[in-house]
Formats: sequence, C-alpha cells, structure tokens
Amino acid sequence: MKKIFLILTLFFVFCLSIFASPADFFKSYPNGSIEIDIKWKNDELYYNSYFYNANHNKINAKQNWDDFKTNGLLDDIYNILNKNYSNKNMTVSVLLNILPKNKPTMTSKYYNSNNILLKEIIEDKFIVKQKTYDEYGNLISEAEKNEKKNTYHIKTYDKNLKSYAEMEVLFNKNEINFKGNKEDLGYYVSDSYAIESHYTFKKLNQKNLSKILSNLRYYNYEDVVSGYEKIYDNNKPFEYTEKTYKNGKLVDTKKYTNTPSTNTINFKNNLNDINTKTKSSTNNLSVSNNYNITNNIDKESNNLGTSTPLKNEENNSSYIILIFIISILVLILIINIYKLFFKKNKEKKLKHFEYIDLGDRKAVRYKGNLLNSSINYKFLCNRKNILLFIVYKNGSPTSIKFSVSNYYIDIDIKKLTNNLEAKINCYIGTYKIYVSNGKFKFLDWMYGNIEPKSEINNFVETEKEVFYYLKSFSYLENIFSPILSEETLNFEEFLNFIILDGTIEEYYKNGKILMRTPFKNGLKNGKMEAFYESGKIKVEIPYNRGVVDGIAKEYFESGRLAKEIHYKNGKEMFYKSYFDNDNKQEKEKYSNGYSKDNPNRYYAILGVNKNITKDELKKAYYELVKKYHPDKFENSSKTEKDKAENMMKDINEAYEYLMKNFI
Repeated sequence: MKKIFLILTLFFVFCLSIFASPADFFKSYPNGSIEIDIKWKNDELYYNSYFYNANHNKINAKQNWDDFKTNGLLDDIYNILNKNYSNKNMTVSVLLNILPKNKPTMTSKYYNSNNILLKEIIEDKFIVKQKTYDEYGNLISEAEKNEKKNTYHIKTYDKNLKSYAEMEVLFNKNEINFKGNKEDLGYYVSDSYAIESHYTFKKLNQKNLSKILSNLRYYNYEDVVSGYEKIYDNNKPFEYTEKTYKNGKLVDTKKYTNTPSTNTINFKNNLNDINTKTKSSTNNLSVSNNYNITNNIDKESNNLGTSTPLKNEENNSSYIILIFIISILVLILIINIYKLFFKKNKEKKLKHFEYIDLGDRKAVRYKGNLLNSSINYKFLCNRKNILLFIVYKNGSPTSIKFSVSNYYIDIDIKKLTNNLEAKINCYIGTYKIYVSNGKFKFLDWMYGNIEPKSEINNFVETEKEVFYYLKSFSYLENIFSPILSEETLNFEEFLNFIILDGTIEEYYKNGKILMRTPFKNGLKNGKMEAFYESGKIKVEIPYNRGVVDGIAKEYFESGRLAKEIHYKNGKEMFYKSYFDNDNKQEKEKYSNGYSKDNPNRYYAILGVNKNITKDELKKAYYELVKKYHPDKFENSSKTEKDKAENMMKDINEAYEYLMKNFI
C-alpha cells in the first residue's frame, strides 16, 4: 500500500495551498474569464494573459490584473513546476472562470515539450480534482478533495490493470477505506493477489492525516482503533485471508474457503458444508501473529467425519440400511448435479444485473437501479484470463478497459447513443500502438452484456465483480470476435471493424506516428498518410469511399518527391518517379504498361535473360528481396539504408513490369 499512501500524502500537502491568492483580486474582476498561457523554461516562468467578459468578448486589463507575480495567482503553479518539473521545458494552459462573481474556478493543464498532458487540476472554493498522466499521456492517478463532504478520494492504476489502487478518506466518519492489488502488496506475491481494507480511528482530521498515512505506509497500525484487511487471490476468487486489528494490534487472522456449490460436488462435502472455514497455521503473505480457527472445526470434523467402528455383534441389517440410505442420497445428488450443470446452462442469466435497451442508448441495472459505479468482469478459463473493467454513469459506460496478457485497450467515452463517440488507445506493454478518435459501433460486451451465454460454464456475481468461468479460450474468442484471436488482441482488425467516422493512427515504438487513416461511414475517405520514424512524411494516398482516387505521392526521407501515382476509381493510370538529389525525372510509366525506358534495363536489374520462365523470374525476384529488404539494413548507415530502399523500388518495378508484359 506504500505507493497510494505516498501519493495521497503528497496530494494532501498540495491541497493545503489551493486558492491562497488574495480575494481582493476576484472582487475587482467582473464576471468573465482569464486565459493564461505559461512557458516553463530553464526553471523560469513566462506567461501571456487574455481577459474576457461574461460574453467571452476580449477586454483590456485593469487595476494590475495581469500582474500575477504581485497578486500571487500563479504562486501555486510556480511551486508545482519548480517542485515536479525542474530542468524540464513545460507549458501550462490556465482557464480561470469568475461566474458568478467572487466564485472562481480554475482549470490548469500541464504539458511536456512533446505536448503530452502530464497533469490536470480543476479547483474551486470547495473541491479540488487532480489527474496525473505518464510520459505517454496515460492516466495513472486521480485525486479529489471535497471540503463540503470533508473527504479525500484517490485512485492509481497502470495501463494493463495489473496494478490498481483506490483509497477513500472520510473525516466525518473517522474512516479510511482501501482497495489495491499486486504492486501495493509487494513483489513476493503473484499478479493475481488483491487487498481490501477498512480502518477506523479515534479522531481523524487534516492535522494528523499525514502522520496516519505515513504509519500505514510502513504497516504501523498504532492509530487504528478497529479495522480489517482482506487479501484475495483472483485466481481463486472465493478464497481470502482476513486480518483483524483492534487498538493498534493484529488480533486475528483467518483464512476462508468458500467454493461455490456449482463447482465439483461430492457426497462428503455435501455432509460437511459446515466446514467452509479451514484452518491455516501461516498465510502466504508472510504475516506474523496469525491465529487459527481450530476448535469448532475440529469438533465438527470429529462429529461429522468419523464414526465408531462397528462391533462384531452388530446385525448385518445395519449395513443394508446404511447402504440404502447412501444410495438414495447419491441418487438425489446426481439429479441435482444434472439440473445444475445441464438444465440451467440452457438459460444462464445473472440474478442482479439486467442489460437493457433504453432506445437512445444501452444501459445496465443492478437490483433494479441504473448503475453508477465500476464493475470488474473477469473471464477465467484453462489458459488465459481476460479483464474487462467498466465505469458506469446512469447505467451506461463512461470508460472501458480491456486486457489480456500484456495487450490492452482503453476506451474513453465522450458520448453514447446507439453508437459510440470515443477515444480508443491500444497498447502492447508500455508501447502505444494505435489511437483512434471518432464515432464507432457499440458492441454488446462494451457495456458488460456477454453473449453467447451458452458458452459460459458458470458465473458468480457480486456488487462490484462478475466472474465468468469458461471451458476453453476458444469460447472467449467467439464472445469477443473480432478483437480476440490466438490469445492476443487484433487491434487493427478490431478498429477497422467498429469505426464509422474518424481516424485510426498507428505508432512506432518510439511514440512517433507511423500512419494516419481517415474514415467516413465505415470506409477509408480522405488522405491516408504514412511517416518515417523521424516523423517526416513518407506516403500520401487519397481515398474516396474506400477506393484510391487521385494522386498518391511517395517521398524520400529528405522530403523530396520520390514518386507520383495517378489513380482513377481505384485503378492506376500512370506514375512518375524521381531521383533524390536534384528532383530530376527518372522515368514515366503509363497505363498501357510500356515505359519510355528500354525494357532491357529491367532484365539487367533482376540479373536475368530474356528467355527466363515465370518460375525462374519469381525465384530470382525473391532472392533479391531477401538481399535488399530494408529490414536487413535497420542498423546500417543512412546512405546504405537509402541505397537499399531505392534498389527495392527498382526490383519491385522491374518484376511487376516483366511479369505483366514479357513473361
């Protein structure tokens, strides 16, 4: 828990200085807004300010409004930059709204030199909200201080859901609640472990919060009046270890096993269902002072699990009666198993979750009410597990995170009707591979409605989680087609399948854009662009309703034009290609297939004679491709790379020309 306790402590310190600026400044300013553009360079702050009235008409500054160094309005921003971004170049965008008068709200966004958002703060007189992002622009923490409710709330998580933590501080109840998983427990447990804890204190306030958090951070419970910690293994969701604290001390440790009745059932377990609590001398997390619940369990085990040996003088009829009773019970058990595993599987349905169509949007009810919380959907099978994390508001999703292995998708929903307006980020590990903005098809699994139910072996639901158990991974592929295949996520196929209007962007591992493709009505439409890893334009291809139409252009990395290809309704008409040095035209090819150059040149490029057969030409071509493919020159000099790239262009052109016209 060290990480989130540290982040909350830092956020707590930050909140103490919010809106320390003089109130006189706001009294002197009319209803309206102020925009401030800030540059942070060489640990110095520079800014430009713009002033607007309530109608957003620009007005001139009066009464030293723009002297922010004197009135102290930028002190907090300066302190944040100086403390967190020393020796870095940053920009900050600030919007200060004063509507109605004397009730200001401030939004400040912090960007790095690559224009990636790193921090966002929204603050007013009573509430402070802060979001923090990593160097790739991925949200890693959210925090909120609410003075009216006298609460703090903070969340931290990484991109693939392997590390998640959430904490709530309730001063009015003297409580701290926490949820988290592996990273917050330490690296000596598996990825699947999670923790849930609750602590109450004699008197919790802002003065002692930092001390209490610091103590909890280092597993010091001296301030805790009462509390508990539950530690789960998500691979065994019905088993957990519970630790109980009283007056600063660990007083009890219990290990629970609560396997659902829908799992393997046998006659002995049916008789001994009272023994759901099993004893454990130590738990797997190396916690000292464990206590075992043994007495009652041992007594029950003795009563239910043993019998007095039959004496020789007992009548044989006792055996017959006992066998008859056991046979009847086994028969009843078999009938129940049949009903449980075969009959009910035909009409699988969650008990408390209801997935509905409201006409203008899809929504979820939980126990009759529209959901306003987050739900973890976990799909467990024999090889891989899938995590689907959905945040709901008024029953509909606002955020979706989908993860399998180190592949994951993050969907930030902007607007939801029968379609989806959103930003979709796709990652492999820490590398951003695809980003798509626009309007998309809304699929059933995106709001938790999982079909087909017939392929689900079993499921268990709680208020915060739904566990699905499946027979094999192939069933998951059927449920999540086309996104899931062979235990990976097919980003490109998935985005092309669901996009209606917008763009799909593909990226190199260094974060530079590789390709940008526009779409309209589900078809490529507009200028598709591809880029060199340096960021310079490489290819431009015009699309109209899914087909190439217009002039496609290819560029050398120097920026000079390499080739122009003229298309009409998807058909290539002719092309021109150029040298890199002086932009001199090298050759021109028309739609009839003949070149102005001597065709013998193409035989020379491929190193073949005029009597070559088609199979021999293919073999010669593939050998040259192996020799000059750009991937083989990845670590070579720029000159060698350019030479190989130009050679490949000539090889491809010669092969295409000879195959079409002379073989």
